[in-house]
Parts: sequence; C-alpha cells; structure tokens
Amino acid sequence: MRLAMRSGASFLELVTVLTMMGVILAIAAPRMRVVPRQADAAAIQLTLALEEAQRTALATQQQVLALLDSGGRRVRLVEDRDGDGELTAGERARWIPLGEQVRFEDPPVRVDGTMAAGAIVGTGFDTVTALPAIHFRRDGSASVAAEFYLTVTGKTVEHRAVVLPRATAHAEWYRYGDGSWKRGAP
Repeated sequence: MRLAMRSGASFLELVTVLTMMGVILAIAAPRMRVVPRQADAAAIQLTLALEEAQRTALATQQQVLALLDSGGRRVRLVEDRDGDGELTAGERARWIPLGEQVRFEDPPVRVDGTMAAGAIVGTGFDTVTALPAIHFRRDGSASVAAEFYLTVTGKTVEHRAVVLPRATAHAEWYRYGDGSWKRGAP
C-alpha cells in the first residue's frame, strides 16, 4: 500500500498561521517604541561619524573634514589629503545618513542647561561647500567645540544631543527626558 505524499500547506493552515501572527503583532506593536530607537540610532550614527573622522585623521596623519548637512540629514567625511581645508578632486569623501525622520532642530534646553540657541552650536565653524565644517587634526583634536541637537517626531518627540569637545574630539551623545539631559550608552 502506498501513501500519498503531500507537499506544501493547505489554505486553512496558512490562514491559521497568518491569523496567529496578526494577533501577536497586534499585542506587540503598541509596545514597540520606534521613535526613541530612531532618535538613539541617529545620535549614535552622528557620534560614530565624528569618531571615524578623528580616527582617520590620527591613522592617516592628515586632516579630515566633517561637513554637517542639516537639510539633508547627513554628515560628509572628507579626507583632506592636501590640507587646504576644501574638498578637491581626488580626495576621498563619503556621506553618512542620519535617518529620514531626523531633523537638526533647537532643543528645549542645551545640555549645560542654558537656553537653546540653534541646532548646531559652536564658534569658529568653517564653511566648506556651503556646509558647516569641523576639521579633525592629525593630533586627534577638533577645530571647534560643538553641540549638535537632533529631533525625531512620531507618536512622541525625542531629542538627542551630541557633544564634541575641541581638545579630545571624543564625542558623546545624550537623551533628553523628564526635563534634563542624560548621557547615552557608551
């Protein structure tokens, strides 16, 4: 006696599995906090881009520029091989996106507790290709101490900050909540 082999799943089995998945998703979806995760990801991405610029400057012993495109929600890293502070032909450059929902925007208050005065805070920024630029030097320092404020809006509004000290150029990011800034994960 031969048994008939059956391959695949019946329509009823597929509907049952899809229904179960829908129920699980309906339970889990409200608990997913997408906006805070997007804000954290953007702050981490900006921090990593600045750290990459510093590491590249140290490793190659040449200046690296970080250009901040607030409208395009991205950072451009330029290996300034000739040291002229400009993007010229033959110099390696790449864009690092921060996310589609991310905006550079004034925070409720700055990390130090003073009144906010812009999304990109610092004195002495150069302008390269019409974008504010930070020069990372061969010794690992930055040309300017700066603060960058990011906002992601969805069901909630999330604020993040990235602080870049001039001497060490070791960027750190912060979360805003309950009326104060708290340092993000290392």
